[in-house]
Amino acid sequence: MRLLCQFQAHRFGVELDPISGRIAQQPYQKNNIAVQGYEKTNLPEIFFDLAIGNVPFGDFSVADKRYDKNKFKIHDYFFAKTLDKVRPGGVIAFITSKGTLDKQNPAIRKYIAQRAELLGAIRLPDNTFKANAGTEVTSDIIFFQKRDRIIDIEPDWVHLSKDENGIAMNSYFTQNPDMILGDMVIESTAYCFDSTCKTDKTASLVKCEIEEGLCALITN
Repeated sequence: MRLLCQFQAHRFGVELDPISGRIAQQPYQKNNIAVQGYEKTNLPEIFFDLAIGNVPFGDFSVADKRYDKNKFKIHDYFFAKTLDKVRPGGVIAFITSKGTLDKQNPAIRKYIAQRAELLGAIRLPDNTFKANAGTEVTSDIIFFQKRDRIIDIEPDWVHLSKDENGIAMNSYFTQNPDMILGDMVIESTAYCFDSTCKTDKTASLVKCEIEEGLCALITN
């Protein structure tokens, strides 16, 4: 016997680039695709069940009166604004650079922790997006579930710790090393030494590991 369940979802999208935005509008003509900056959107508050995105990264802020006092960098701003858009119990699934979880200053992680529970994270090798985006950067897929109220809490993942090789990273990954899809190493960059996730596995194998990691998060 096969049981089929149909449900209707209202989809909203935001894309800054005009060309990418128009492309996105074509297959989703019955949905709302805003071709503008996230800070200029007028999306409803406490409304969405799920938010999925690949947040922009940069050492700059955007002008949004509601959040200007926090002085968020753009990637942190996307997390903060989205937390206000999803309903209690709603889930945020974002791809972001490792800086969100690994940077020394824990302020944004504490801000998020007070408003959402960390469901889990998967650390991706630095070459994951090289083929289609031409970039090599260690990235994380992070899953949060919004709390029903702001609480004063500071879980372990707000802070960093060191792995067995003495490499500093988010405590979530030192406690869940199987969620790192590669080896954390220290490399010299243009400005300093920094940690990165390396692998010599093929893209198809990494894809399988991502799927396995997602299944592990769901079952847990």
